[in-house]
Amino acid sequence: MKSMNAHSYELTKNHEGFVSIWVGIVPLAEIPEEYFMKRYDDGTEVDDDDEDLEPNFIDDFSVLYDEDRVDYNCCVEEFVSVERLIGECSHSTSYLKPACESAKKLGLETTQNVILLHDFNYALNPLHLKKNKYMHFIGSFPFDSDAEIAFQSGAK
Repeated sequence: MKSMNAHSYELTKNHEGFVSIWVGIVPLAEIPEEYFMKRYDDGTEVDDDDEDLEPNFIDDFSVLYDEDRVDYNCCVEEFVSVERLIGECSHSTSYLKPACESAKKLGLETTQNVILLHDFNYALNPLHLKKNKYMHFIGSFPFDSDAEIAFQSGAK
């Protein structure tokens, strides 16, 4: 496991009112299940209290976050619009438009998965990784904690 340096953690931790968003850039089937889940080497799930093992997403992007502030949304069957997957996440009416505009500028209009970290401004880290072989960081956006979800889950 890569070690986190304290500088990157301090730059990226808990920034209330911001959401940082990553969009999947490969088919979901190509992303190892353990990339997003805490697992032991034998495949069994890790107890939530075990802080020593972290998913590769955390290592790749050098982030630490509160799991209660994460939205992960996916469509296993097919690629769908980035707008749909982000729009099904918490408070999305407050950041959906700028997030989709950012994704479109990066050529990301369809995906099978997104991950959103609320109260977290990854863009403030000048050393942040924008993209790896699975995910592309599209930006950090202000959000309103009183805002509604733009689309109900499963809406097309």
